[in-house]
Amino acid sequence: MITARYLLQGTIYALEQSGLLLSDAVKLYNAGSYATAVALAALSREELGRAMILDELRSEVLDGGNVTLAEIKNECEDHVVKQDMAQFGIDVSGYPEDGIGKLLKIRLESDPQSCEFRRAGEELDVVMKLKRKRAPRDRHEKRMNALYVEPKNSGDGWNRPKLTTKQDAKEFLYDAANAYAYAYDKFQSGPIANINPALFQALRELTDRPALPPPEYPKGPSSSS
Repeated sequence: MITARYLLQGTIYALEQSGLLLSDAVKLYNAGSYATAVALAALSREELGRAMILDELRSEVLDGGNVTLAEIKNECEDHVVKQDMAQFGIDVSGYPEDGIGKLLKIRLESDPQSCEFRRAGEELDVVMKLKRKRAPRDRHEKRMNALYVEPKNSGDGWNRPKLTTKQDAKEFLYDAANAYAYAYDKFQSGPIANINPALFQALRELTDRPALPPPEYPKGPSSSS
């Protein structure tokens, strides 16, 4: 029988692995291995997604439901689904003054009571929903592009992981680190005793729980910070 404790244990182990992969990705980035750093950071996001899936399954068990090993494996199988589950927000900073950047500029500079402010908000909402929908698959594709030499979709040349730029890798790693930090705060260092007393107590009773690796970031500030 799959218990809530078993699923909490899996959640913590997946988070631990996410933090370890992130740490290794940062080390590779700092050593100048940008493509492999992106690949490992993407895998870190997948393990984070696995943890969130297991946490949801735990909630089902706590509500009286039944979960099987086959269901656990099936739920954690799809790469894009795990990327989606590891998504806690969309970074909207650092965009040029077109598209999202232009809309953000209007929102910052316009009167909140104006039609211009309202229209920009409506357009930004549509754009961000689309971006959020596409982000998990985009991250999965970046992982594939960071690993494999394959024909480009246009048929014009080849994808070369070696050409992954330092800036692209830095932004990808910062995004991964921010996502992991969100989960780290919830399950390791955050005020979960006040937010979720039941989770806090369950974690205290998990005596074999490992300490999660703290979030790590690549050297130097992010271009969007």
